Amino acid sequence: EELGMKADSKTIGINKSFLVNTYYPLYYHFFSRIGLRVLVSELSEQEGIDRQRAPFCYPAEISHGFSFNLLKKKPDYLFLPQLKGVYVESGDKKSITCPLSQGEPYYLSSAFKDLETFRNLKAVGRIMMPVIDFSEGYESAENAFVSMAKKLGCRKKVARGAFFEAIKI
Repeated sequence: EELGMKADSKTIGINKSFLVNTYYPLYYHFFSRIGLRVLVSELSEQEGIDRQRAPFCYPAEISHGFSFNLLKKKPDYLFLPQLKGVYVESGDKKSITCPLSQGEPYYLSSAFKDLETFRNLKAVGRIMMPVIDFSEGYESAENAFVSMAKKLGCRKKVARGAFFEAIKI
């Protein structure tokens, strides 16, 4: 049992797409440390790709396919972050992410709004869509993570500890 989690722990689904995949270790360790079991999409399914509401680039297309695969696993919570900016070690400019990457939680919500699993998660407030901005450094995203963890029923102190442990990884 990883990080002391029980097999019957609530689950949170994380889509394997865009920068979510890049920051997966951070997300995985954060959610694990607050007591959730992480589920990830395993393959991009054509049925999900076919749910696009508009033509997209290939990475956005496969994001739809991965989301469909993830929703079939029926997670207790769904994590769809809007990653606004990433940290750049050297340089004076802030890094702002691609608008299609930033818009992912919104167009996926539109594409899957009629799917039973998505509707059920939305109805009970279990879709986490934080705006995360790492452009000022990882620590600058603390409030987004702590706020989200509170919605997941986690105490602030535990959430802060989980966040600072996760950004060390």
